[in-house]
Amino acid sequence: MSTKYSSLLINTLLNASKQTDDDIYRASALSNLGQLCTVLRYSLSKDLSEILIALKSYLSVSESSDVRRASILVCELLCQSLEQSTWLTILGNELSSFYQLINHLYKNDKDDIVCLHAQIALEALNKISRDYLQPPIILEKKIRILS
Repeated sequence: MSTKYSSLLINTLLNASKQTDDDIYRASALSNLGQLCTVLRYSLSKDLSEILIALKSYLSVSESSDVRRASILVCELLCQSLEQSTWLTILGNELSSFYQLINHLYKNDKDDIVCLHAQIALEALNKISRDYLQPPIILEKKIRILS
């Protein structure tokens, strides 16, 4: 059911996260968006760039700690749930700026919870990058019998 209405749900949660002045309401909408993203995984391809643009703006502009915590939580959940192929095919150029933003938050943010979620997201992105650059080595040996 969630894949059929995924775009509608995502747009509703994104609108709820930006249209109100109540920070707890916005943080709740972002938290629900993160949970929805973990459920949808492969159905996010058409909405992923819109989600990331919203998250980047919340993380760089928002002064509310609740909204920033919820935004970095969504980033963490996205980094953990999406696979390497999704990140590379859909995001491509945006991946480096997204990585730099999370790295900046990890190094410079004063909120410990934001730093923790940023660290977990960085570890997941590093794993994706490492797996892409160094594919797993298959240890296999062929044995031939000479007669």
